[in-house]
Amino acid sequence: RGPQWGVTRVIAAPVFRFEEAEHAYYLNDERIHSITQLIKLGGLDDAEDFYTDAGRRRGQDVHALTMAYDLGALDLASLQSPERAAVLGYAAAVNALKPLTFHGERGWECVEVADAHPVFRFGGRLDRVGVVLRRKTIAELKRGAKAKHHAIQTALQSILAEARWSLPALPCHPRRHRCWS
Repeated sequence: RGPQWGVTRVIAAPVFRFEEAEHAYYLNDERIHSITQLIKLGGLDDAEDFYTDAGRRRGQDVHALTMAYDLGALDLASLQSPERAAVLGYAAAVNALKPLTFHGERGWECVEVADAHPVFRFGGRLDRVGVVLRRKTIAELKRGAKAKHHAIQTALQSILAEARWSLPALPCHPRRHRCWS
């Protein structure tokens, strides 16, 4: 039998938690796979040599510095870091692309947001989401060599973005509108 008139059924949204120290994602206190774990489980990780402690630290530094830049908390002129060149390159790209929020304001819709998909039950970090060149865009920051699994990583991030913002996770074609870049 279906629900009776006047009876409301409430379904609670899953509770999401991200533990930074262990880089772990949880839905309702159940640990779920991360995008990186899914890539490794699928045997798609073709850049294992680049995952060193030094490389991880460089990536964390670049992410922290570019996030500070995006949030207006970094003075590029006084920046002294081994990652200065990478951050200056990022700043130049952002200034050229002029990302916007979904409401048309200057800047990204999200910066370094950890999230989980409530249906597919995996977690990941969205580096940047916004509008670039009139297209909804997921921007993934990379400082190493290009790897085949990067496309899979970005596709999984688009699925995460679709869940949060009710946006279609479509492949992008340069001649079509309303697609993810």
